[in-house]
Amino acid sequence: MAAADPEAAHQLGRTVLTHLAHRAPGQALDLGPLLDDERTAGLADGLGAEVVAGAEVPAMRSDQGTDVAAYLSAGMRKTLRKARNRVATDGLTLTLTTTDDADAVARSLPFMASAYRDRDREHQVPCLLDSEQGMGLWRGRIEHLLGIGVLELTTLTLGTDPVAYVVGVRDGRRYGVLEGRFATAWSRYAPGRLVETAVLQRVLDDEGLDEVDWMTGVAPEALLAENAREGSVMLRLPGGTCRVR
Repeated sequence: MAAADPEAAHQLGRTVLTHLAHRAPGQALDLGPLLDDERTAGLADGLGAEVVAGAEVPAMRSDQGTDVAAYLSAGMRKTLRKARNRVATDGLTLTLTTTDDADAVARSLPFMASAYRDRDREHQVPCLLDSEQGMGLWRGRIEHLLGIGVLELTTLTLGTDPVAYVVGVRDGRRYGVLEGRFATAWSRYAPGRLVETAVLQRVLDDEGLDEVDWMTGVAPEALLAENAREGSVMLRLPGGTCRVR
């Protein structure tokens, strides 16, 4: 949560409530998952929301040194070896870049949007980016997090083509994986796994970070790696209660 302390979180809740009351009065709201901490309690108080238990969220804590292989299962290490061997056999050059430069991220947005849509269509789920409003929300979130200096974009390129990305957020000593996508035409090379591994290795090498927060409790068996679970909560406003107090 982009709030430094419970008081700031409370004000954030009040601001969100004001916007909801003007733009979607009476609309029900489920917000989360969020960490069960004092900042979330402040946000709930500002919103006037009920706090309900959420799913456990997997995490990856750096408690086994800085070699990423120590955190991966044997099956995952095999998948990564096969992917790298295929890249080499097919004569491709693999390049990984990480940036927090707003102009560089802006240049990557068309590829990111294409990969985002591609994966949603592959899984036959509605895509946020297929509406003008959804696209605006997605771009606005990225631009805002860049603006406050917490967002990083890691991109994997094969040859000259960007094929996978991860958007990460630095939050104190925690690194949150906000989203990640890859172009399905390149799935032979497991580009999602390769870019996630690069992000995890960056976190392990950074003395200012202790943990990767995957920021989801959905399909934890599909994650690159995990060695910890954290409880989470949801904030709930029933329909008809979204009014400025």
